[in-house]
Amino acid sequence: MSESEFQKHKSLLDALFYGSYKPIYIDQLKRLLGVSTRKDVRKILRRYIKEFNKFHSGIRIVKKKDYYFLTIKDEYIDKVKRFLPYPPLTPKQLEILGIVYSKPRISLIELRDYFGPRIYADIKKLAKMNLIKRENINGRYYVSLREEAKLLILSRRRG
Repeated sequence: MSESEFQKHKSLLDALFYGSYKPIYIDQLKRLLGVSTRKDVRKILRRYIKEFNKFHSGIRIVKKKDYYFLTIKDEYIDKVKRFLPYPPLTPKQLEILGIVYSKPRISLIELRDYFGPRIYADIKKLAKMNLIKRENINGRYYVSLREEAKLLILSRRRG
């Protein structure tokens, strides 16, 4: 691959990683870069990630299985997390927050009965975003809102 070709790929990858808030899979990268094999994508990415991570000191690109994502280095997360926007919430996640808002403490079983078993991934994401907290009380799990979520809900109601 020529240097100019790599620079073109590098520009595309810079834009993609900067703009994406979720993992980027190898097949998506293959289509974006217009290469024919996963092996070619991995070769481009190895060079790109090596250069990227060498140049940037507060962020890095991480590879997990068949996907890649841009992340803040661990030593900086606590210092900058309050300045970062929340990733977009799905309508289902907003509905979960609304129900939990209307009931100060609701059991996980009640939520599962209402939304179905796929709720656990949404609950996990909302907890990871510090919008809800999960508590084990006498062997039963309950969900309640954190203050940050109350502010988010109230700001959306006004908007």
